[in-house]
Amino acid sequence: MDIQIFADKAYQRYTNNKINNIKISNKQLKTDVVAGGIIAVNQSTHAYGVFDENKKFVKSSLQYKGKTHQFIPKYPQEMDVIDNDAMFLGYVIGHFGHFLLEQLSRAWGALEHRTPGMKFVFVNNRNIDIPHWLYKFMEMLGISKNDVVILNSSCKFRRVFVPEQAFKLSNTVWFAPEFRLAFRTMADNVKSKYNYDKVYVSRSMLPKDMKTYGEEKIQNIFADNGFKIIYPETMDLMEQIAIIKNARVLAGCAGTALHLALFMKNADSVIQIKRNSILKDSAYVQYAINQLVGAKSVFVSASVEIYKSGHGGNHAPQIIGITKYMHKLFLYMNFKYQSDGCIVDDKDWDAYKQELQLFQQNNGSCLRQKIKNKFIKYLSCFVPGRINRDRFRRWLKNHL
Repeated sequence: MDIQIFADKAYQRYTNNKINNIKISNKQLKTDVVAGGIIAVNQSTHAYGVFDENKKFVKSSLQYKGKTHQFIPKYPQEMDVIDNDAMFLGYVIGHFGHFLLEQLSRAWGALEHRTPGMKFVFVNNRNIDIPHWLYKFMEMLGISKNDVVILNSSCKFRRVFVPEQAFKLSNTVWFAPEFRLAFRTMADNVKSKYNYDKVYVSRSMLPKDMKTYGEEKIQNIFADNGFKIIYPETMDLMEQIAIIKNARVLAGCAGTALHLALFMKNADSVIQIKRNSILKDSAYVQYAINQLVGAKSVFVSASVEIYKSGHGGNHAPQIIGITKYMHKLFLYMNFKYQSDGCIVDDKDWDAYKQELQLFQQNNGSCLRQKIKNKFIKYLSCFVPGRINRDRFRRWLKNHL
């Protein structure tokens, strides 16, 4: 059995249903080679993609998220010209986890189709600041920063190589085995002086509006039972990978840090602590990652929050404790710990309640948030065109 869930029956059903819908490709991915290819970027509409010399859009350049994809641009009337081959790798996003999963989903192609002088291209269709770790990932793939091109406007190349996406994310997950090739290469290219068998990635040093209250008490129990505690946000990316790649067991709260399991070389299991109380979380995504690296998935519910929070950004503060499900996990792991001292500390409760009060002052009640989101979704249905709907939704979110 490759999954163990310590939670109530509702969450067990929800998670099992989600992971049963994960699709694994059994076809070999391909790379389109487009002679005289144009990588088009339109920042006003956030549209981008690849065209051939005959002005035909190259469908394999569509960046899918579920059944939908990015906005398709019009064929550009003006463009720069670079007399090199290029590999199209998608768009730049500032979220580390989504970049890791979706924007590196074409990186496998860089291992098979590299040509002399090739440029590796990301489009910056939203004019964001380029995250420093983008270049770190490319460096680990053996790609010099000088060969990385960030396009803010359209450009024509000698040839454009378009690898298929190897990972697609929506309400479920689709992935191809090729997805892991780039991560194996990156892990191999990172020298490691570490050999920790068990690693816990902590959120406890994040800013107070992002941290998970109550985590330190739990992570201390992991530490007492042989886990190395690390704080990813305080470390260089390569050092994180150097530590995690040799671990057999990886543990921590649900979130981006656990996605670094992609770099594990001899994975045994990944333990994800659920930090919110509604059913929806990232368990199905983490399960797919764990499948790729051959790790058993262990999920445990630990939320003791007052106000139900979401999993993504801009959620209410979260607090976890030694729930009955955490007790079951500790028994399952043969942990030694003092169960009578496992209530949430008063200082954590006080800090959580202060942050919750501030959140409610700024955002209103949970009911207000639900009504607002449904209202925005309803009104946007009457706006024709995906681009216009997208703009309208963002405008409403900023003004309501």
